Amino acid sequence: MSGPFVIGCDVGSQGTNGALYDADGTLVGSAYEPYELSFPHPGWAEQDPAAWSSGVERACRRLIELCPGGAAAIAGLSFGSQLDGMVACDAAGRPVRPAMIWMDRRAEDQAAAVAERISPAAFYGPASWEATTHLMPPGSYVLRHVTGELRVDYSNASSLALLDPRTRAWSKEVLDAVDIDPDMLPPTDEGTAAIAGITPAFAEATGLAPSTVVAVGCGDEMAATLGAGVFAPGEVCDVVGTAEPVCAASAEPREDPTMLVECHPHADPDVWLLENPGFVSGGNLRWWRDQFAPIERDAESVGLGD
Repeated sequence: MSGPFVIGCDVGSQGTNGALYDADGTLVGSAYEPYELSFPHPGWAEQDPAAWSSGVERACRRLIELCPGGAAAIAGLSFGSQLDGMVACDAAGRPVRPAMIWMDRRAEDQAAAVAERISPAAFYGPASWEATTHLMPPGSYVLRHVTGELRVDYSNASSLALLDPRTRAWSKEVLDAVDIDPDMLPPTDEGTAAIAGITPAFAEATGLAPSTVVAVGCGDEMAATLGAGVFAPGEVCDVVGTAEPVCAASAEPREDPTMLVECHPHADPDVWLLENPGFVSGGNLRWWRDQFAPIERDAESVGLGD
């Protein structure tokens, strides 16, 4: 193996899984960095966004150690990130509160009452909302930490239900209905768009070269589906993670009148992804392990599960 090499990071709900590949797609090594979920009340699910950033940093450091030629041989980095969460940040890019992630259910009443125009301030809390200047999904938060640039790919943007997926632009009609200023949201871009270089702080934290190219990346389900080779219309796969969606590729957008099956732009900009949202399969397994299997839980904490 002579390189160049690339790193892909799955910034997931229970941890970040980094993988190092050579130029022909051969897996060289992997590194998993777990982190915690918080359930402060029934129906609530939150995470500290710093856990994602530090998880990516630790995974990259471990992968550099596995890379023939070290950091200088790693040319690129990108992410598949957990979908549907929202990080409220201040003008300096600092989260004003823990991120509400995709498992959080406290917005059900708000979603049902959008016509009554429940304000974001009432949802986030007046103090947090007053300090908020940017709203972004987890993938954009990590991308900004790595590159200093704020962007969101079409799949992540679509999963926020604020995008017009056909035009690939933020929907003024939807934003008006939920009282969100479009300037609070990241600029949209293709997941394959390249950013030339990482921040000095991320380079120092990981050991990667400052010239490392970063692709914007996409949602984790889109990345997993594309990685499984599912991009031709009619192909289907089951994505098993913290959740377990069943996904299929489509040549054109499709609407489910029952509003169960979701349709989003795929990681491949020319294809659409149909998604039947799954149950919390891996999340349930981890909960069972943490509550009733202390031997297995402790084994992971000392690295025996790698």
